[in-house]
Amino acid sequence: MSLNSKNKQLGFLTRLLDSAPAVERYQIALDQIIHAEKLGYDNAWIAQHHFDPHEGGLPSPFVLLSAAGQVTRKITLGTAVITLSFENPLRVIEDATVLNLLHQQRLELGLGSGATDATFTGFGLKAENRRQIFSHNFERFREILQQKQTLYPAPEALSGKTWLATFSEQGAAIAGASGFGLMLSRTQPRIAGGEQSLLAIQHRIIDSYLAALPAGITPRIMVSRTVLVVDENSEGQQWLDHFIREFERKYADPASQDYCALNEFTTIKDAIYGTPAQVRALLAEDSVLERATHIAFQSHTLEPHHTLSNRSLELLMNNVVNELGWKD
Repeated sequence: MSLNSKNKQLGFLTRLLDSAPAVERYQIALDQIIHAEKLGYDNAWIAQHHFDPHEGGLPSPFVLLSAAGQVTRKITLGTAVITLSFENPLRVIEDATVLNLLHQQRLELGLGSGATDATFTGFGLKAENRRQIFSHNFERFREILQQKQTLYPAPEALSGKTWLATFSEQGAAIAGASGFGLMLSRTQPRIAGGEQSLLAIQHRIIDSYLAALPAGITPRIMVSRTVLVVDENSEGQQWLDHFIREFERKYADPASQDYCALNEFTTIKDAIYGTPAQVRALLAEDSVLERATHIAFQSHTLEPHHTLSNRSLELLMNNVVNELGWKD
């Protein structure tokens, strides 16, 4: 697929945040992956989080993806992301290689550095050293892929399936220079007094990635967006209307909120939601998506019931993406 192609690889992303015990969260995620494959989605992405069930529900993505591989046949199985700061790069490569072999080369391996300070503490690490910790593990990861350490089975296909998530132009340049794919988030941290446009920030990140990409390497750009599509005059629309009213009430004075609350405020302001016609119009205005090779839809931070998320996936595929020309 060439850059700026209208035809996109389409997927969905979950952080497994359903209000349910862990075992139910995992079954909901598996059911959603099966549902997405039946609807014609190309990719399923799952996130990794540790300790805090309100941040994310899955510490072991490879385990869940291996289970997903047993109940699906075509949809690719992606991590968005493995937090490499807390992992042994060698073990990540070994597990990823075995999973990829077992499931018909369907793995997509997204890596990232981000996590809360509490997560670093939980792993016995100092959050202030996060940049050095990730840089060390990422360099080790690249060295192993460059066959500086012989492995069995060999990770021959993994480099072309590896992605790096980043919020920065510097990180994008590292992803490009490595020949990896670039992963962009549904939102973007804003600095007071700095650029406030999500699209402007992400266009510069993409420019940095493409400038660093070696000649002959096909760009891979995955863009995630929070999207919730509801049927008009439905219970889903009633739920969404109530959610937005509560959101606007909570953040009537965003300046009074702490950093975490302001980050949530920004994330929800970047979300796209409404009826199929409303969502279609908003997605058509997102110029970053024009440059994406892969688009991943997620329903958090809106956090609807999983039945609404599943219905949203149906409406996106049947009433939105075809009209946008993203799917043959």
